[in-house]
Amino acid sequence: MINLPTKKQFQELKDSCQCKWNEKKGGYEIIGPNGNSIFLPALGYRYENYNKIYDGGSGGYYWSSTESSSAFSYGLAFGSGYLGIDLSKSDLYFSVRLVQVSKNPASSQFMDLGLPSGTLWAKTNATKEYLNWHQAQDFVKKLNEIVQSIQALKNNP
Repeated sequence: MINLPTKKQFQELKDSCQCKWNEKKGGYEIIGPNGNSIFLPALGYRYENYNKIYDGGSGGYYWSSTESSSAFSYGLAFGSGYLGIDLSKSDLYFSVRLVQVSKNPASSQFMDLGLPSGTLWAKTNATKEYLNWHQAQDFVKKLNEIVQSIQALKNNP
């Protein structure tokens, strides 16, 4: 299954990996215990009715699947001097990075960082669009439905 990372998975990423701010690229290089890495660009965020991007190049915001209430959810937030798991309004539009818990089937789109949980992290963001928390949940649900349909077709040609 492909999912949004949980709050716990973000915490594991933060605690188990070496996280280095890259000023030139504008984001965090995340280096796993096994030496493999992913890059989280600081793409900023936006509000629903505004096309303006806030904190682009200096701040990154990524949704987790962990909801606090109907109005607030957790996400990874960062800038050059900060990397944390914060509570944010669910109607803000953030970036989306996916995780895969099982290595079966293995996908070249996911990186094994050598984390204790075995969680695989997507090498790139799931979409170039910014999504609010509810849209991100729907996106993952639809993506998994598509993946299951493709796997069913492969198994029953």
